[in-house]
Amino acid sequence: MPDRSSLIEKLVLTLHLNVAERKALGPDPVLKSEVSSVVLRVLKDSGRFPPEAAPWQQGRNVFEGYFLEPLPDGTVRLWCQRHLATNPYQLAQQIHSDFSDLNRAVEEFVTKEWAAAQIDGIPIRA
Repeated sequence: MPDRSSLIEKLVLTLHLNVAERKALGPDPVLKSEVSSVVLRVLKDSGRFPPEAAPWQQGRNVFEGYFLEPLPDGTVRLWCQRHLATNPYQLAQQIHSDFSDLNRAVEEFVTKEWAAAQIDGIPIRA
């Protein structure tokens, strides 16, 4: 069975753990710092978090929700996008905030993305 850090990485990337994986994770809540660590590592490795997210382009499916993108000038952009309810290829809303501090951008992303302080019913604690 995978170790705790592997399970948390899977949870953060797929937003799901099966029953056996939940049992292996144990009863302790996932710490916000553990979630942030996964986000930061994947962001550095792939250039975005989540890796499949991107600003909308005409004719492409809109990635819905929050995502992080490092910019060439060293800032990190926190995006939020929504598509029209009737058309996933049509942008309904796109906003962003820029951060000069990478860790602050990741913290803001985690706070907004998992505002309910849980992923797939697994609690996230400070």
